[in-house]
This record gives sequence, C-alpha cells and structure tokens, in this order.
Amino acid sequence: LDLNVLKVPFFFVPGNHDVGRPLWYDVYRERIGPTYYYFIYQDVLFLCLDSNDGERHGTGYSEEQMEWAKKVLADHPDVRWTLVFQHKPFWLSSPKDWERLRPALADRPCTVFAGHIHNYVYAEDKGIRYITMGTTGGGTPLRGEALGEFDHVMWVTMTDDGPIMAALALDGILPVDLRTAEKAKQMEVFSRNSAVTASPILVEGGKFSDGTSRLEILNPLDQPLRFDGLIETPEGVLATPNALHEVIPAGEKLSTEVRLQSEQPVDVAALQPAVLHWEAHYDFAQAPSMDLEGKRRIVIETEHAIPVARDIAVDGNLEDWDDLPYVVTQPADVYTNEQSWTGARDCSFRFGVAEDDKFLYVAIATEDDQTDTDDVKVYQDFGAIYVNAVPGREVSKEVQEKALFSLLAGEDLSKADRELFEENSGPKGAETAASFTGDGHAYEFAIPVDFLEEIQKGGDRTIQLNVGVNDYDPSQARLGVSVLFWRPRWDASGHFPESGIFHRPAQGTR
Repeated sequence: LDLNVLKVPFFFVPGNHDVGRPLWYDVYRERIGPTYYYFIYQDVLFLCLDSNDGERHGTGYSEEQMEWAKKVLADHPDVRWTLVFQHKPFWLSSPKDWERLRPALADRPCTVFAGHIHNYVYAEDKGIRYITMGTTGGGTPLRGEALGEFDHVMWVTMTDDGPIMAALALDGILPVDLRTAEKAKQMEVFSRNSAVTASPILVEGGKFSDGTSRLEILNPLDQPLRFDGLIETPEGVLATPNALHEVIPAGEKLSTEVRLQSEQPVDVAALQPAVLHWEAHYDFAQAPSMDLEGKRRIVIETEHAIPVARDIAVDGNLEDWDDLPYVVTQPADVYTNEQSWTGARDCSFRFGVAEDDKFLYVAIATEDDQTDTDDVKVYQDFGAIYVNAVPGREVSKEVQEKALFSLLAGEDLSKADRELFEENSGPKGAETAASFTGDGHAYEFAIPVDFLEEIQKGGDRTIQLNVGVNDYDPSQARLGVSVLFWRPRWDASGHFPESGIFHRPAQGTR
C-alpha cells in the first residue's frame, strides 16, 4: 500500500499488531516513527497515543508516555477541542489504565477514538464522547449494526461547536450513536451467543438411545421477539419437536424441551451434537426492524474410560494407535468466527486418548481442505488439548494453576506462539509432535503420569479434557480463523461441569 499517492496527510496510530512485541516496536520506530505524538491544526489538539506501551509492549501506558501526555495537555489548555486517538478502548477494556489519563481530559471539550475490539460502540461519560470503531476489512462475523459488526469508516467534520460525526458504512451512512453502550449492554446476550441455551443430554454407559434437552430463549429488549428455530440432528436421530415458532414477550424467557431419540443405541464417542439453527426478529415502530441469527448445539455426553496404551511414540505418526474413536464432524463450539467454518468438508477431526505407565496420550487426526503452517500466531493450522487434572475438586489456588493447562502442537509453531496461546505453562516433561498427512495433520500430546499422580495425590483419578483444532484457510483470510472444539469451551455459555470427563486406568492395570 503506497500512501505517498494520498493528497492529504496520513497519520499512523499503532496497534497491538504493529508494536505488541519488542521486535515489532523496533521495526515500527525505524519505518514509521514515534508511537505517540501530538500536533495542533486549526486550534484543535490531536493527541495520538500508544496503547501497547506497557511492560514488554503489552497493554497499558508507560510512565514516560503518561508524563508526556499530561504535559502536552497542560501546555495547551485553551485549544477549542481535543481529539484523542489510540488503538485499544481502555474505557471499555482496561478502566484502570484509562483512569490514569482521563482526569487530565476532564476540563476540556474532548472526543476520543479507538478500535481493536472489532465491534462498534458509542458512549458519553463525564462530558467526553467515546467512539470505538468496528472494522474496515478486518476479521468479523458481520452480523450487522445491532451487534456492532459492520465495515465502516468515520467521517468527522470539525465545527465551532465541536465535531459532527457519522459512521460511513461501506454500503451506507449511519448516525454516530447507532450503537450506544446501553444498546450494546442490552444486546450482549446475542453477541456472546447466550440468548439461546440448551442443556446437555447426559447418558450412562457410553450409549445413547433417548434423552431430553431444555432450551431457554431470552428476550432482553422491551419489544416482543419473534423466534424461529430448526433442529438439525445427527443421522439416525429424531428431534421432537424439530422446529420452533414462538413470540416471546418483552423482557421474558421461554423454556421448552426437545426430545432426541436414536433409532438404535449409538456410541456417544461417534455421535455429533444436534444443532438448533435459529432466527430472531424485532419490529420497531420508529426504527428499522432487526434480524438476528445463530446456532446452539445440543451436546450428548457420557463419562469416558481411558484405555491402556501399548507402545506409543510421540512422533506425529499415528500408525501405533489402535483407534481414534472420537469423531468430530459437527463441533460443539466454533471459535472465533462461526461463519469461517463451512462444514465437515472444510475441516473435521478424530482423536483418541490412552495411558501407559509413563504418559497419558492424546492423538488428533484432521481432514482439512486447505492446510497452512507458514503464517504466524493464530493464522496457521494447529491442534490443542485443554486439561483440568482435578475437575470438581476443592483444591488450593496453587494446585489449580498447575492442574489447569493447555498444550499446542503444530508443524511450525514458534515458542512465542505457544507462550501467547497456551494456558499456564503445562507440566514439565510434556511432549508434543505434529506432521502433515497429505489431507490434513496429525498431532500428538503426552502428559507425564508422574505429574498426574502427584497432582491427584491418590484421589479421584479423573481428568477433564477438551480437544480443539485451529483451522486457517488462506483463501478465506477475510473471515479469519475457526477453532473447532469437541466440547464447548470452558469459558463459553455452553459449558457444563460434566463435559469431557475421562477416567484414568487403575494403578497396576497399565
């Protein structure tokens, strides 16, 4: 992109992808210049800040930047307006950091702009107007203005009475307050995908024949909600009812049940979740109607037994595995962008778990229509396991921090990538391996048994496990990545305590 062709000045405001690591910061300084600066134009102070100026260029302001910014403001108390620009909206995501600067802005006409979170929010507080911009081509599900997910630029016209602003969507012009902080709070249950919930169906013995899930649908607004849903079931499973058509009064919650029945008993390990595809509609007298849509998986779960392993080598070659019985063609959770995963032909996986006297092993085999390991951070394919070695037990914070961890495996994952995405440090002596298989990847993980014995101290020999596959398709880079999870993420609204419980072999049987 050649900015020299522009006929107006262009001013950079750095973000975490520009200066979020020491090396990136050095390159930015060399190529672009200072990461924070100011200028005055027509008696308007433009204060451009670096929101990745914390320790090792993490989130925050440095003391040096704060002293500088406060001095700039003190030296120019009488400008007709102050415009502040920074990448991260600290007033939403890091209030303590924002409070370091906000008092210095309190007694002057001021408007503040940021981005980073990929959804639009407008707010006013203590005389300051805050605009958190959405995207202009960045990764987003594009679910519409109601959720702040639309591509746009801001048009700002400076007048004697202050800035007049509009959000210029790439297909239209929208008012600056189209999505206020209050509206964002109301719609949060939709943006977080928690307006529609479904209880899991828990079965004993590993076989499913019949079960019931309770659906709850929340209407958070002061308008009636028209709700339509269609339930997609795994092959051989019937849903009763298989469709929903309801009107939910303002501010109320609908509870109903869905019964799933299998034509014959089926192994839970190979059984996919049912999927409720839903649409929600609001009709307003003085505003355009609002349409929303989403998915909610109905997970069928049982407790799982870990078989004894025989001669497994952690080398990315899965020929020494007897079986990978867990099949995932319909993930229970897709993160971060549901739209970026187009179905099992896009990416699916199988996995197995086993244990011998040295290690607890997990193996994953993927089938992927586009493989990529040449990029950085999340923009590449890798596998991951998430482990809680003391599920449901009352333990100290120190033990919990050791017992809860994740491990990543990928062909070209850097140490920095692992540090960025792995939860806690993982046990000493853990092993991982990865290989390309022609139509996907193989990932292997090994957790030392000595670590599990120490952390469980002869008590309950269960672990909680989730398995994820990061799928990045270069041809669909605009949609970003999709992380496919066997069971709902532990920090997501669909998580339940009985999810992914595995019983280790008894001592002396390995």
